[in-house]
Amino acid sequence: MPEINVDGWMDGWMDKEFKDEDSKLLECERCSAHYCIRCVKFSEREYEFLTARSDLHWFYVECDVKVVKCITQEKEIEQRCDDFFGKLSARMAVFEASVDKKLAELGPQRDAEVVKMKQHVAKEIGKLSDKVNTMKATVDMQLNVNAKHIKDLNTKMIELIEGQEQEDGDSRPVTFAEMVNKQAEKKMTAVHDEVREVQKTVIETREYAVEEKDKENGANNIILYKVPESTADSVETRNKDDCHFFIHLCNAISAGILEEDVAKVFRLGRRNETGTPRPLLVQLSS
Repeated sequence: MPEINVDGWMDGWMDKEFKDEDSKLLECERCSAHYCIRCVKFSEREYEFLTARSDLHWFYVECDVKVVKCITQEKEIEQRCDDFFGKLSARMAVFEASVDKKLAELGPQRDAEVVKMKQHVAKEIGKLSDKVNTMKATVDMQLNVNAKHIKDLNTKMIELIEGQEQEDGDSRPVTFAEMVNKQAEKKMTAVHDEVREVQKTVIETREYAVEEKDKENGANNIILYKVPESTADSVETRNKDDCHFFIHLCNAISAGILEEDVAKVFRLGRRNETGTPRPLLVQLSS
């Protein structure tokens, strides 16, 4: 029986509305349309029998054809799935057998590799153990040396404390702080003396280097007198003119000096209005 609907049911065949709850209608389980028993040619007995059984299904004629077709297709799909999984199971069985065979063949080789690896690990552990023992022995030796140094230092400190006396004639023993201060003052005085000595040496070395440099530069200097001065406005141009004059002079006397041999040229003294040329200093690179 269809469920009660407030608005009633429409007969899918006659397009008629049924509102009586006692109306004998069948509902297609595929399309959910309702049909009266007269339209589908059902007797009341058949209607009562069908609606009393929950395990029986009813489809309208047009839907019944489609449902039967779907069931047939479903069976075909199920059969195809069974065939597919059957073939897949067979292939898996062959694959598992192949894997088992390969593992059986590799068994001895694998065991040999495991044994070899264990031996290598044991060897490396032995080397590491030897290194640890050597390091421990070295550390223990250094600790013993340090302990001896500390003991010797403690003995010397006690001797220094007991042997010190007050400088002002006080007979009481010198405290540890006073002794440390005295030793620090002595060290600082010695350091200051060394610093002054180093500073003195640096100053003397610098003066000697400057003197040697001046000597070296003086040996490469040439001073020319009564060389006419250039009337150019810029210092750079006048210096170039003086350099050209010097090179021309050297060429005239075949001195063999080139322009790149000249390190610097400049006039000595201030320019004067009398027109008297100032001495020309030429510094050669070598």
